[in-house]
Amino acid sequence: MSGPWIVVSALLESGAKVSAITLSHGDAMERGVAALGAEPVAGLEMVELTLDKPAFSSLRRAILLPPTTVGVHDLFAVSGTATVDQRKAAAFYLAQTSVQTLQAQGMLGSSPAQLQMTLPGGWKRSSLEQRVKESGVLDLTPGESAVFRTIKDRWDSHR
Repeated sequence: MSGPWIVVSALLESGAKVSAITLSHGDAMERGVAALGAEPVAGLEMVELTLDKPAFSSLRRAILLPPTTVGVHDLFAVSGTATVDQRKAAAFYLAQTSVQTLQAQGMLGSSPAQLQMTLPGGWKRSSLEQRVKESGVLDLTPGESAVFRTIKDRWDSHR
C-alpha cells in the first residue's frame, strides 16, 4: 500500500532571524519523522509561508506561545500521487484558509494579515482554491486517510 504525502506547514514570522527559523524547522521535522513511525508514506516535506510581524505577534499571544516563537507548524496529508507543485499549492491553499479563519476569529489583530507565499509556476492566487480542488490533491484514499489519522494523532500528542 502506498501512503499519502505528509506535509509540514511552517507559518513563519516575517523578518525572524534565520537561525531561529532553522531551529524551529528542525524541531518540527524531527517531530514529523517521529510521528511517521513505520506508516507507509510517499514522503515527508515542509512548505514555508510567512505572516507579517504584527499578525504573527497577535497569533503568538492568542495561542499562548512564548515571545521567542518564530514558527507555528502543523501537519496535513495530500494524495500520494500529488506532484511537487500540487503539494505546494495545496499547502498554500490550506494555510491561506487557516489564516482567514484565524483573522475572522480576531486572533491576528485588527488589521488584515499579509500572508506571503510563492506559488508554483502557472498557479495564481485568484484561482488557487479552484485548481487545488480540481487537481484532487486533497482527495485521499481510505487507506491514505487512515495512515494520516494515525500520524496526525502522534504529531498532536508530541506538542
